[in-house]
Amino acid sequence: MLLVRQNLKVRNSLIRNAYNLNVIRGVYLAQANFEWVIRRVLLIMDRKGEKSLYGKNLNKYKTLKQFLRIWDQQISKLSLKEKPESFLPLDKVISGWNQLQKISFNHLPHARSFTGKLFPAYTEERLEVLIQATEDVHEYALKIGIDVFTRLPRIKK
Repeated sequence: MLLVRQNLKVRNSLIRNAYNLNVIRGVYLAQANFEWVIRRVLLIMDRKGEKSLYGKNLNKYKTLKQFLRIWDQQISKLSLKEKPESFLPLDKVISGWNQLQKISFNHLPHARSFTGKLFPAYTEERLEVLIQATEDVHEYALKIGIDVFTRLPRIKK
């Protein structure tokens, strides 16, 4: 289990350990961590503005395409007040964007085929793509002043 207070290094270590013990759980944890970091950044971006765009409805967004669209909306909302050149679209933030799209990160099939071999969705490459994408988003968030491991700011009313 991953906790909010655990930093990214600890989380990645736990994910790799889980992968070594149980491949399926490791990949699930890596995917959950990736989604959590993106949602957390979006939530903090959303709360920085005058008006919340998504509020508590962020859980209904699950695909990369949806995250990309929401990210762009949040960036455009923030860049009006702050330096626009420091804000990048999500597909530019994640260095392995094409790989992330190829692994279709939100699709979780059964782990083993009838021959007992792992499906490609559970290879170590998939795990590393998810971990690297999470690190990219986290590093970028820190550059623009967002720390996902701190308390959420209050919504301005």
